[in-house]
Amino acid sequence: MLPKELLGWVDEQLDSIGRDPGLALAVVDLDADEQTEFHCWGLAQENGNKVDVETIFSLASCSKAFNATAIGLCIDDDCFALPGATTPFSWDTKVKDVLPQFRMHDEAKISQEDLKIRDLCCHRSGIPGYIEALSVDDRPEDVVQKMRFCRPTASIREKPQYDNMGIITSAHMLHIITSHPISHHVTTRIFRPLGMTSSTYSPEEAAKTGKLCDAFETIGGKLRRMPFWLDVEGGKMEVMNETQAAPGGVLSTIKDMSRWIHCLLLKGKSPDDPEKTIISAAAYNETTRGHQADQGRTTNGKAQTEYGLGWMISNIDGHDLVEHAGGQQGVMTLVSFLPNDRLGIVILCNFGYLGSVAVTQGLRRRIVLNKIRRGSWQEESGDQREMSGSAQPTELSEVSDCNAGEFGGVASLAGLYESPLFGQLRLHTSKENSKALEDFKSVVTLDETYLYATLDKFWYTHLWLKPKHSRSADFWVQCLKIYPQGCGKDTSPILDDRTPAKVGSARFVLHPDGQVKGMAWNDVVGTKGVKLPGSSIEERAEVWFERVTT
Repeated sequence: MLPKELLGWVDEQLDSIGRDPGLALAVVDLDADEQTEFHCWGLAQENGNKVDVETIFSLASCSKAFNATAIGLCIDDDCFALPGATTPFSWDTKVKDVLPQFRMHDEAKISQEDLKIRDLCCHRSGIPGYIEALSVDDRPEDVVQKMRFCRPTASIREKPQYDNMGIITSAHMLHIITSHPISHHVTTRIFRPLGMTSSTYSPEEAAKTGKLCDAFETIGGKLRRMPFWLDVEGGKMEVMNETQAAPGGVLSTIKDMSRWIHCLLLKGKSPDDPEKTIISAAAYNETTRGHQADQGRTTNGKAQTEYGLGWMISNIDGHDLVEHAGGQQGVMTLVSFLPNDRLGIVILCNFGYLGSVAVTQGLRRRIVLNKIRRGSWQEESGDQREMSGSAQPTELSEVSDCNAGEFGGVASLAGLYESPLFGQLRLHTSKENSKALEDFKSVVTLDETYLYATLDKFWYTHLWLKPKHSRSADFWVQCLKIYPQGCGKDTSPILDDRTPAKVGSARFVLHPDGQVKGMAWNDVVGTKGVKLPGSSIEERAEVWFERVTT
């Protein structure tokens, strides 16, 4: 059993966040007398219901391991031959052989021809994040189409770059080959055989149980309930859930997840019957081994972290660690196991980034130390792993070419813009009458030097452009979340602008007569800190928006 002092440390961390945030913990130790123990803290729902072992959480990116494992199990079947091909489906199956319409950016033609499903699952396609470009009504095939407009920042297999588009594409490939979505494969081949009876990809099913937890974020020093990340209007939830299933769609309980981690500690065997195999040795070994080293984080010339397929592989004090974290609006999760030490840990939180990373990572580390140091779980000097620094934004104002025309003020920049990757974007000045401005007025005082817009995107609802200099065509871009009606019992407006990492640069390009040609973005949707090639502002943009109308 975990020491009461360690559990007291969790109490202290949660108290510092305020208003009883919810957390569920499962520890599976195959060397202990009682192999599985659970601990729960705080509120599951705004109505006062407490977190328990049946509370349903969103797993966020901890879903990726289920996606990769299901692909591995289908590969084991050796019967899903590609249409018109003689070779069976494998981790080396090329994307273009399953999705003939698949294209990559002109700068990545070599990658396009050789990109494999294995590359997609360990984030080494050469394409960075670009998640800001995902719209709420994008289907998997739409995501595949968008990848052709994503500028690469590395060669194929050069380095890992976290990329949900690649994960979505891998699941879409499996759907094409097997005629079943990823949710079907995970449900029939993992959830049901393991007895994970509360686990699902359906928010509607989870909500009907009355056990789906609410999501909370610390906004302005106050813990606020936030909309569920798949809570969209109309018929878009089904579309979004299909698209986001592979990278982040699993909903599960701490009880169910203890079954999953127990199976992994048994290298794919059933926790109830050691003679029964749930995950084949081939699928287990392929997904949990390192495929791509993160060269940016090394110690004594050895990579601290390697990317597996749906997992990250590293170590603590020389002990092998396989894990993945997840984060969405009002969600933070961590699934970890030490295969050689026969220890597994699952942490599920219903509160977001501020404070939750320190709690989940700190708790996991202390539980690991408690075992490998035989009860000595306290941190020592030098224990914390040194992390690489964040990239600095690329300054578009440093480019050598200049606008041809004279800047005519912020009003001249308002209007409709369009990008094949990002779609349409209408920029408003503070003087206009629009729904977008009403949303902003509910949370801030409008600034006449800013430009404002609404977004129909998965991760963000609004953005603003803030001028870098007086009478300049150079702006800072920040993506935001605004909920004018609040959420739950508290109907006061919510502004979530705690995303400095999503502050990028925009430059408007003018014709000689002063008319706006378009707008160039850098460091907004994935290429932060990378100077892209090109001889003009337009060519060097990570996203180029053409001006459509005023």
